Amino acid sequence: GITAGYHRYFAHGSYRTSRPFQFALAVLGASAWQKGPLWWASHHAEHHLHSDSAGDPHSPVCGSLLWAHMGWFWACMEYDAHPAAFQAGRGRVARFRQYPELVALDRFHHGPGIALGALAYAADGLPGLLWGFIVPTVGVWHATFAVNSACHRWGSRRFATTDNSRNNVWVALAAFGEGNHNNHHAFPWSARHGLTWREPDLSYAILRALELLGVVWDLRLPT
Repeated sequence: GITAGYHRYFAHGSYRTSRPFQFALAVLGASAWQKGPLWWASHHAEHHLHSDSAGDPHSPVCGSLLWAHMGWFWACMEYDAHPAAFQAGRGRVARFRQYPELVALDRFHHGPGIALGALAYAADGLPGLLWGFIVPTVGVWHATFAVNSACHRWGSRRFATTDNSRNNVWVALAAFGEGNHNNHHAFPWSARHGLTWREPDLSYAILRALELLGVVWDLRLPT
């Protein structure tokens, strides 16, 4: 939901899909409790527009590693609102405002997470809530946040991008391919982040399977 949905679909338009599956991706992403799809994607667009420079909401180059990792997300009210460009209807993410179901989900983004937590509790009480929702959700937070922090500090650079993005295999394993971050900054529109077999990218493998099933199509790839 976060990697293939919020990131590669809503933020970058790396492939196309139907309106029902678009909403399913948004609900799945929202269940990870990283706010709404339009909020997430529009702030990520700001990261690419100003990467590792003034205006980047989460850069360990411009700020501290802790700020890039989670401070901007949890401790700064400035980023609670959508970026000004999105509010003005600019940028590719703003086009999703035409879908009322996405706008409603973006506003009430806690709903899927609450439902998932309730389901885990119903299945096994407090242990179910702990191990079926709380622990995995915190794990997903830190896997995602590590892309913002670790992948702009440690790793290899295959491409001479204008920022400090890096490929980090450990983050790629934890975050379903998102740790191939230098590749991503070189080709932000690509549905595939792991460009060789040495660069794990589970999200792309899932997208390829969905493409074979006809659920998604027109995956954009670098030549």
